[in-house]
Amino acid sequence: TPASSQEQREFERANSRSWAQFPDSPALRRLITTQVAGASFELLGFRTGDSLCLRLVARGLPGAEGNGANAPATSCAPLRELRSARAPALVVLTDHPFGAGELPADAPPDSYARARAQATAGIVADGVRRLLLEDQRGEHQALVASNAFLFVAERPPVGTRTRRAFALGEDGQRIDVPLAQAPFGTSQTPDAARGEPSGPSQIERKLAGGSIGWLERHEPRGHSPEELGLTRLPISPNISGGQVFARVLEPDPSSSMRMLLALADPPPGSADEQNICVGVISPGIIGSGCSPARSFFPGRPFTVGFGGSDQYVTISGAATDDVARMELYLATGDRGAASRQRLPAAGRADDVPGSHGRLRCAGPRGRPADLRSRSSE
Repeated sequence: TPASSQEQREFERANSRSWAQFPDSPALRRLITTQVAGASFELLGFRTGDSLCLRLVARGLPGAEGNGANAPATSCAPLRELRSARAPALVVLTDHPFGAGELPADAPPDSYARARAQATAGIVADGVRRLLLEDQRGEHQALVASNAFLFVAERPPVGTRTRRAFALGEDGQRIDVPLAQAPFGTSQTPDAARGEPSGPSQIERKLAGGSIGWLERHEPRGHSPEELGLTRLPISPNISGGQVFARVLEPDPSSSMRMLLALADPPPGSADEQNICVGVISPGIIGSGCSPARSFFPGRPFTVGFGGSDQYVTISGAATDDVARMELYLATGDRGAASRQRLPAAGRADDVPGSHGRLRCAGPRGRPADLRSRSSE
């Protein structure tokens, strides 16, 4: 059913004042509503560009709604994936946390707070009557309605990850639904696919190290965090005790993802080094990592990181002034669209100017690379 006029207005207002504005103003459809952990969870659907998206809104959790751990979760699947899927269901959002709890005072530095709820959602075809999800604790039955499914776990143990999914029709036959386990922390990587990445068979030119000139010169590229309403950067005070020059960049204008690139000075009088910080910003999620500027590009002219709580992996990083274009080659032989089931992948960095494909692998010289999986042309 269509979302209420109030929900549509709230969605449009959030878009209009957000840096993560959708390319258009899609009409929301209410798919599933449920109550878990004393909160209301509402799954909404909409189409934007060449993608079909799910938006999960949580209301009633402790803390300010719409911010941080309580922010709505939005995840999209390329329409090409829906049309070519062999299974009668498609997982879109996986193990998204809502309402992070508090850590005890004696918790180790790298500990994670237990989420108050964790959600997995997707799309089902006509005829699907049940959808089962399997994690470390066993099987769980998801809610199925309006060609969608939703499962919300209440206070799951830290590190709980959905491993398998099954769709059941009227005859009760279990059909395996492709699913890649969402990463956890910084150590888990996406499941590997069979096959070898294609691409160049040998290194054509070796590049080592380098720098990002515009960042060092404090050139105002992109937007300042303040212009986009980002009042608190995900940079530790131990690193950014001094001045921080930060910019938010838009490698792919059609994506809601943005990149944060910052130069953080040490506290006054400190012997610590200047750091470069790079991170991915998506609706409700801001994360970054920092390393000393002098060793930020160790042995290669770019950095690579990946993550995401959905089924379509985000590969991101920063590139030096020597890199004009980056290409991604998948284990399936494809180039561009990178669902988790299609990894591993190999990369290639070109040092000559070149046009970008549908997958914007690199911006202008020195800008971060945001390799976002989506349908390629």
